[in-house]
Amino acid sequence: METEQKQLTESEMIRENIRKRAEDAAKNYCTFDRMVGEAERRNRVKHDYTLHADRLSAMVGMGKVFLGLDMEGLKGNMQTNLAGEKVDCQAYELTKTAHTQLAKMVGIPIQYYNKLKEDRPKLLADNINAALIMRDDELFIRELDNTIRAVLPATYNVMDDARLLPLIQKKVVQLKAEITRCWMNETASYVMAQLPTDISREVSVGDTMSIGVIISNSEVGMAPLEVLPQVMRLVCSNGLIIGEAQGGYSNPHKSKNRKTAHFDNELQWATIETLIDTSMSPKVFDKIMEALKQAQATEVRMDEKEIRKLCINHGLNGDIATEIITVMKDSSKQNVWELINVITAIAKERSMDERVAMENKAYNLMASLSKPVNLSTETMEDLIEDEEDDEENEANIEEREGRELF
Repeated sequence: METEQKQLTESEMIRENIRKRAEDAAKNYCTFDRMVGEAERRNRVKHDYTLHADRLSAMVGMGKVFLGLDMEGLKGNMQTNLAGEKVDCQAYELTKTAHTQLAKMVGIPIQYYNKLKEDRPKLLADNINAALIMRDDELFIRELDNTIRAVLPATYNVMDDARLLPLIQKKVVQLKAEITRCWMNETASYVMAQLPTDISREVSVGDTMSIGVIISNSEVGMAPLEVLPQVMRLVCSNGLIIGEAQGGYSNPHKSKNRKTAHFDNELQWATIETLIDTSMSPKVFDKIMEALKQAQATEVRMDEKEIRKLCINHGLNGDIATEIITVMKDSSKQNVWELINVITAIAKERSMDERVAMENKAYNLMASLSKPVNLSTETMEDLIEDEEDDEENEANIEEREGRELF
């Protein structure tokens, strides 16, 4: 009895922590229009540079490490950095993301890099410059609002929100879907959209699901551009992302051939558009529903130690394991479906990047215990071809009907 009371108290503490995190996460949620406005603003004022490594240099001013970009190729146009020193280039402050990427580019372990940045900035600048001189390649630099926001390989493939968001808006209108949540910060953007509810799609009587899609992107190379199917449980707004099944699209922002980059990009934009359609198609929804019903029918008989081990194996922390243990004391909830809903209930109160990661992990856990969704790359390609065939058939029918009128 005493152990159970302690468990409940621990569970209550977890839920209070979830509530506080939800309040913090809400700060980055925004309307779609506001998101589009910010993407357009960034696109207007940003500058992208591809420079040889020897045209970059670290310098120190006001106790901070800045990165200098030599735009003129050392033509002798002396400028003044923020410390008032004469330099051959324009100096910029770096975001946390850019510092992390620069550390990786020059081969300095991030913990050591951060320690030097705080305690010995001049020594860090010397280390960075020594490493940059040794490189015989180009780097891609993204600047916004007089701050460097990304330091990336020259092979970085630009796919920005300013083009992605209007594409999403067009598809949402065409599909009569609804944008349900938007989230944007300095490193990532997310858009969730759902189709209208079909009450026939039930895991069990009264437990209705809706199909949607989540589209995410990072303009600074911190994550790929992804289009992934997402189902939503209407009774509680829990979501589940079918990511690991390779049912969606993932572009890691890498271009293999710079000569064909423009053509490749146009093909990728067309692929994104098609995958938004396919991710919310009835055929995909059928396959997901089949897996969810199997999860509900699959019993989970695990003790506390086994549940904690299961969570560790799927990258889920101890708080989530404690909450699962608490919920599964109820014998009517000892199945895979209820187990993953503990995870997704916690996920929906997190920041969007955490939510997406947790909903992916919930799916991975479900697939390991029950039946994975069969959305292989080949299956998705077949669905795309089916949709294209359907569109062609519809066009042929309209053409025949038009001829019959005359």
